[in-house]
Amino acid sequence: MAINNRGQAALADSLYFLMIVSGLATFLFFFASSYGIGVTERVGLEYRSDYAVSALKTLLYSSTPRISGETLETATEVDFLLAAMKEDFADNGQFDDVNRLVVNNVVGLMEPIADSFNYMYYIYLPGENKFAFLMLYVSQWTWTEVRGSQVDVSPGESVVFLCNPKALNKLDELVTNIGRIYQSNSRMQLVKIKETGGRGYDVFPAQVNLTMWVSTALPETDSGNILDSSHLNCNPKCFLRLRNGRWEEC
Repeated sequence: MAINNRGQAALADSLYFLMIVSGLATFLFFFASSYGIGVTERVGLEYRSDYAVSALKTLLYSSTPRISGETLETATEVDFLLAAMKEDFADNGQFDDVNRLVVNNVVGLMEPIADSFNYMYYIYLPGENKFAFLMLYVSQWTWTEVRGSQVDVSPGESVVFLCNPKALNKLDELVTNIGRIYQSNSRMQLVKIKETGGRGYDVFPAQVNLTMWVSTALPETDSGNILDSSHLNCNPKCFLRLRNGRWEEC
């Protein structure tokens, strides 16, 4: 009888020990899995944030021909893109001649991630409460109906819009509905030659921003398309990127 009791006690101890070991093993498995997922997400976040920072720095100091129509290989004179932008702005307080040049440089710089990410690049004048420049790179999505709901299934061609929102808070309608964003900010000063004919110039502090996000369909608003004049105020004339890599006007 004593032997049977000892056997039952040993069996019970073994079961308890097995339960404890199984519980610890399960805990360690889930901890390791969640830790790995967390590390992966953090590394991805850091990589995308670093890419945005590096892209903005590269953009401001990228080289461009001084004469429109020339290439970097054949240009007689080369300067920073930032210098060309400041020179263009100094004439009349807005960007005219460099818009296409800036679009080409931004698109070329973001090409390695363009298949997976959309982005916008803008220069904002806080003292004037207006945008000096804003370009929006978005993918056109194909929609399909699944069980009565519209679902975005695949991106098509990519489009670049030049926009001019009436205020900075107009961007909130976009950035609050596109998921996680990765952005970089910088500051610079733009100058405009005084129109009085005398010497001197007006100084405009400016904020430069590059924001990117995982490609998704643009959100709709209660009052209509987010690209229209009451929201982002985008120019109907845009640039379309075809799947073969060519660009043409919309």
